[in-house]
Amino acid sequence: NMISSWITPASYQPAQTDNLTQDFTFGLGTDVTKKGAMSLDVMHRNFRDDATVVKYGTKQSYQVKALLPNVDMNAAEMKFRYDASKKLAFTGALTGRKRENFNNQYKAEAAVAVLNAAYKASDKLSLTGRLYSRYVQIDENRAHNGMLGQYNTTVQNGNYSEFDKFTLRGEWAVDYRPIEKAHVKAGYKVEATHRRDAPAALYAKSVIYGTTLEIPANQQSNRVIGDETKHTASVGLKGELPLGVEAEANYKRMQANRGTFVNSPTKVDEVGGALIVPLPAHLELTFLSGYSEERNSQAETNYHQTRNTYRAGLDWEATPGKVFVGLDGSYEALRRYSNTWWGNTNNTATPGGYIYKEGTPNLLKDTTAGLHGRVNLPKGFVVMGNGSYTWSNVHTPVNIMPLNDGGQIVSDIQPIDVRIARGRIAVEYTPPQYKHLTARASYRIDDWVDKMDVANSGRASISEIGVSAKF
Repeated sequence: NMISSWITPASYQPAQTDNLTQDFTFGLGTDVTKKGAMSLDVMHRNFRDDATVVKYGTKQSYQVKALLPNVDMNAAEMKFRYDASKKLAFTGALTGRKRENFNNQYKAEAAVAVLNAAYKASDKLSLTGRLYSRYVQIDENRAHNGMLGQYNTTVQNGNYSEFDKFTLRGEWAVDYRPIEKAHVKAGYKVEATHRRDAPAALYAKSVIYGTTLEIPANQQSNRVIGDETKHTASVGLKGELPLGVEAEANYKRMQANRGTFVNSPTKVDEVGGALIVPLPAHLELTFLSGYSEERNSQAETNYHQTRNTYRAGLDWEATPGKVFVGLDGSYEALRRYSNTWWGNTNNTATPGGYIYKEGTPNLLKDTTAGLHGRVNLPKGFVVMGNGSYTWSNVHTPVNIMPLNDGGQIVSDIQPIDVRIARGRIAVEYTPPQYKHLTARASYRIDDWVDKMDVANSGRASISEIGVSAKF
């Protein structure tokens, strides 16, 4: 073949592996007072690849196996707790971590500070609060080449492709039980994020989409927002109805002043519910549903997405305490719409060369049916099994006539039609005289069939065996 024409058999050599990882940890803890305690952990990790670089080839030299980067990591973590009173308690932590790659001088530093407070006003009412901050800084000494032409031909500063990030978040929650069978939760969260050196690739040339839509130069960009603020409020209700029926409902709303990316939402609404119904003959019916909607009307894409989810299950305790079987099914439908441009707006084009579609849909549907079971056998043996079958479809319906072939119409972009079958069986054994010891063995098989591309179809099987002990 072509390779053997310039590589001789004598040049083949096995790649060498010689890695060393060293971990060092030092910990110290103390009770400062009867009401509080403090701990400190210091960690160091060192990784080195000392393998000999093996190359082969006669006319050209190729490395058999690339060396892994030599990396150092140093970290420290301090935790504390303090009980101010029988009703009020505080916990917190300060952590810092630094990682350095000695091959390319890449450095990453991160620091986190957390303060938690919990106040139990009464047996029915409790309040919690949390303050969280995180800072990440990344330093690069080598240039990054982007996908756009002007960045491929221009050497950038080392930090061009990375930006530092600082996040400050506050969370507050209320938990209230007016009566024994009713539970109310409410929460509010505010999060502010600052990104230093957030990139924005400006499209510097004009382009014409279709025959009439002209985008002037320097009017569009693929940007990452530098500063954004998010507000999230949530409320949930849970209670027990007559006949032992349990019901739950929740709602959450997120509002942001900007979206991080063009397809990041500035507004999200989520609503969900659950119902558990006990039936005669040791049967139990479960039903869950959810709906969410998100959009970003500020960006050029006018991004909009909805998601519907449904799940139902029926469980049966065939023999009390011994045999359990169940059926379940789920359905999910996701619909995403956004204005879509096909083409690189950093290059000029004749009218009709590029394509623009307003509100292009992307549709996903997943349907799954499954069953599961468990049998508790004598002598400490347990047999478990489950299986499922999934239908998954993705479509991006369009109606596009290619510029160079007027006789063809593109009606779908990268459609997906997949069938996934999964099955698993497991056996556990816990000796009656050694309740802390459990041995497990399992076998799982996944079968994937891609109706659109046979090359993506396949099957995987996994066998596992293990032992666990509790001390």
